[in-house]
Amino acid sequence: MKLSSFICLIYFISNTVYAETDISGFIKLNYLNYQSKFDSETNNEIFQVNRVSILNPINDKITLEGSYQVIQIYSDVNSFEILRNYDNQKRVYRIDDFNSTVIKKNDNYYLNHNFDRATVTWNGDTSSVVFGRQQLAFGSAKTVNPTDIFTPFSFTAIDTEVRNGVDAFRFRHQLGEMGQYDVGVVLGENADWKNSAAYGLIKFSVDEYEIKPMVAVFQEAQMGGLDLETSLLGASIWFENAWVAPKNESGYFRSVLGGERQITPDTSVFIEYHYNGAGETSPSEYYNLQNNFAYQKGGVFLLGKNYLNAGSSIQITPLHRLDPIIMTNLDDKSLFLNLSWEWNAKENFYFNLGSFISLGKTSDNTQNLESEFGSIPSTIFTRVRYYF
Repeated sequence: MKLSSFICLIYFISNTVYAETDISGFIKLNYLNYQSKFDSETNNEIFQVNRVSILNPINDKITLEGSYQVIQIYSDVNSFEILRNYDNQKRVYRIDDFNSTVIKKNDNYYLNHNFDRATVTWNGDTSSVVFGRQQLAFGSAKTVNPTDIFTPFSFTAIDTEVRNGVDAFRFRHQLGEMGQYDVGVVLGENADWKNSAAYGLIKFSVDEYEIKPMVAVFQEAQMGGLDLETSLLGASIWFENAWVAPKNESGYFRSVLGGERQITPDTSVFIEYHYNGAGETSPSEYYNLQNNFAYQKGGVFLLGKNYLNAGSSIQITPLHRLDPIIMTNLDDKSLFLNLSWEWNAKENFYFNLGSFISLGKTSDNTQNLESEFGSIPSTIFTRVRYYF
């Protein structure tokens, strides 16, 4: 057992003995059916997640938090895609960790576990410090976040409720009523600097604009980012940008310009244009991208350069909600549609039914794609969630 994982285990167990400890969590059962467009195999996949979290206020200023989860994954065929829907986020930024796979039978069944949170938080009057395994997320855009370099979700992720924790030290200080600066160090394997990161972000307001410039050094690359938010004619507007300069490759620029408006009290719609400077305009070049820094370490998952994305949230009734999202690769004319319906069946109990629908030119293998979305399996999925 590795040292930091042992510390997480002791932390988690000892934290539960305090009388003031708040225990919460969830149980999820997910079922997927999809057919690979490369091997024509129809696959049924089940992944089941059990998570327990503890929150213990030691005093008015110090709080301990921990989370642990156990995951079962089953697929009825030996498929290279079995883990694509569960673990889209690589656990890169951890000093060390347990082997995530406890049991593996052939390529059909996995029993995984994850010590996902173990933090000590100090809250002062205008400052806070968070130390340990925690969540880090940045950016205001909806479908893609150029400044979110640590644990971004892929567009094929089914469960995006909880991000994988990273080992970090984070300090935030309030600047007036609306401002803040946020700095942190994020540690990778063995706390080696080439595997680690550091960032700094300032948030301030000028007239109707919220401005968040950001700088980061990660995986021996440098990033400069700028995130702007404002309102226009009743709509929320965002403009998120990042320039990344890897150590041994050419730099790339990514940007998202979008807006969201409430159409009715129960319906909102958004639209975004995304420019991905790490990608290519020709599908014949997609395969060559996989070894580039952006796709190995930079948190980039889209292959093209120009995208038009849109979505909506429709509260059909107080207990039923529909959330369609469409992503369009403007270069190869392929399309990806994510449809999701949620039913709050009873208190703390939810049921979801959804589908991934992909349109575009299909290919026989991953090395010769005709379009980005055309070869993604069309998927039907259901989810049952219970929270305690």
